[in-house]
Amino acid sequence: MLALSVKDIKKSFGAVEVLRQVSFGINQGERIGLVGRNGSGKTTLFRIIAGLDKPDQGSFSVAKGLSLSYQEQIPFFPDESTVHAVLRTAFHKLDPVRSSIRAMEQEMARSGQDVDPQLLERYGELMHSFEQAGGYEIEQRLDRVGQGLGISRSMHTQLFQRLSGGEKTKVCLAKILLENPDVLLLDEPTNHLDIQALEWLEDFLSKYNGTVLLISHDRYFLDRTVTGIIELEDGQTTSYPGNYSAYNTAVEQAFMAQFEAYKDQQKKIKAMRQAIVRFREWGRRSDDPRFFKKAFNMEKRIERLEKIERPRTQKGMELELTASSRSGDRVISIHNLDKTFGEIRLFENTDLTITYGERVALLGPNGSGKSTLFRTILGEVKPDRGEVILGSRVMIGYLEQEIAFDDPSKTLVEFIRESLIVDETKARNILAAFLFYRDDVYKTIRSLSGGEKVRLRLCLLLHQENNLLLLDEPTNHLDIEARESFEESLLNYEGSMLFISHDRYFINKLAGRILEIDRKHCVSFPGNYDYYKSKKMSEYRKTGPDPASRKKEETAQKGRRDRHDQKSASNQRKADERRLARLEVEIEQLEHEKSALEHAMIEQGFDHQKLAEMQQSLDELHNKLDSLLAEWDTLVDS
Repeated sequence: MLALSVKDIKKSFGAVEVLRQVSFGINQGERIGLVGRNGSGKTTLFRIIAGLDKPDQGSFSVAKGLSLSYQEQIPFFPDESTVHAVLRTAFHKLDPVRSSIRAMEQEMARSGQDVDPQLLERYGELMHSFEQAGGYEIEQRLDRVGQGLGISRSMHTQLFQRLSGGEKTKVCLAKILLENPDVLLLDEPTNHLDIQALEWLEDFLSKYNGTVLLISHDRYFLDRTVTGIIELEDGQTTSYPGNYSAYNTAVEQAFMAQFEAYKDQQKKIKAMRQAIVRFREWGRRSDDPRFFKKAFNMEKRIERLEKIERPRTQKGMELELTASSRSGDRVISIHNLDKTFGEIRLFENTDLTITYGERVALLGPNGSGKSTLFRTILGEVKPDRGEVILGSRVMIGYLEQEIAFDDPSKTLVEFIRESLIVDETKARNILAAFLFYRDDVYKTIRSLSGGEKVRLRLCLLLHQENNLLLLDEPTNHLDIEARESFEESLLNYEGSMLFISHDRYFINKLAGRILEIDRKHCVSFPGNYDYYKSKKMSEYRKTGPDPASRKKEETAQKGRRDRHDQKSASNQRKADERRLARLEVEIEQLEHEKSALEHAMIEQGFDHQKLAEMQQSLDELHNKLDSLLAEWDTLVDS
């Protein structure tokens, strides 16, 4: 059954047609990845589906009765809102039910023993609805999603408005997951997540009961979550079954098939045109009109041919990354490094060595000190103890995570001319290799998107002298094509490389060694990410989690047990209160029945058989009444 249907959607902004005749359908329970270059219209399509923008033409629909949630941007919350309050807005639909339950409880308390049976019935129905909707599991769900995405309990008390942009984005993602809609639209959900949170989100989405449509440039994430791919290119969509790798294979196969068909047809057309020339030449020599007729018929055949277009390849960044000169064999040596910020100790007696030509990925959860280690290598942060030694002839090229420019009012061509000391023609040629064409070069740096700023910084980095690259989240904001171009250039780089990344596909392709910051030390693993992951899983199966993880898990388990006990006690109290109220109604009804039966026995006269039957019924009423009164006494005393 279709959960979401899009038909012939068109959307233009001014003279630029972004979407043209976009059509697709998504069945309930499917998880679909929407892929395409930056600027191809993916977010525009999401905004139309979410009802935030209107299409110029076409229609879309969500199946009747299905709810839809979309995180388009960071929404507004009052200044005094805490993170916990923001997360709890995910359960706002339960607020009226909770308010009604409380109002009924107050009314029953005022009524004492004279509770209206209809009120009791409505109260029971509401309690059941609240329980079925997960009303008693809110705190547990908050903890599960929060811990999974790296939102600590201490963060719950912070004011939402004081969080960083990345933290706000993460909280809003958690809020949408907690809403548990039938149709979930996620636009770059992996931004600002470390690898542990990414893996948790992958597991969450793979088990999600609803329908998911997500935009992502994280190929590893797409491989592990989606059941289908929709490609948005030139304003139109094409659907493919399977994950990203299956889609990539299908696209390559389709490209090669079309290219072979194109070559075969061009070969055939060339042969036919050569034949036309020969027929005309023979016709002139022999003065035979039949040859001219054959040439004419063959021209018509060429015209009637359904031409196969030459398949187009997307023009990626033309990167030629070369080390300016060779450094010494030992590139970085770190000995006995200690570093503390306030009460937080990041490194303790840490050692690290990187040799010439190595490509090393630095992993660790957010806040473990990865960027601090980079800044220590660069000399921007001084260690509390220990030393950082750079090898001979080492020249560092550094790509920071949060890219900033000294003068964002400059145009791109001005920036490159002044930074590399080249003329305008050379500057334009350099920028063209990074997909900045024609009038693009006269944009100001301030007006660039996140991905364009990364490309501009790479443009400068790749034209400066260096033989050691320090790259802090280099693929952030880059679409898949730009990532692949960048990967190819790095694979051909002859210098040394140390990089931080949460892009596991990127790590797998480039890393020859993994360094993990674990318990304030750098632990080395030969190989790529998949090897590192398998090694970690093997160690986990042998020894179980590390002491810190065990302690964290024990604390979490104790917290879950305490919350479970509290919930059980609370639920038991509520159940006892409901039962007590029902018992009072039943006892009152039995008293009425007993009184009526006794009165009927007096009126009956001397029909002994009838009196015996009525006495038996009266005895049964007495027994039932005694049983209910005993239960009532027990509940009142508890």
